Amino acid sequence: MSDWTAGLGVLISAVAWTQIFIDYRRKLVRIMPSVSSVSSRRD
Repeated sequence: MSDWTAGLGVLISAVAWTQIFIDYRRKLVRIMPSVSSVSSRRD
C-alpha cells in the first residue's frame, strides 16, 4: 500500500509541476512580446 501511495504522490507531483511549468511559459511568452513592443514604442 505504501508503494502505491508513493507512486501516486510522485505522479500527482509530476503532473502539478508540468502544469506549473506550462503556465509559467505561457505567461512568459505573453509578457516578453508586450515588453519588447513597449520598449520599441518608447524609442
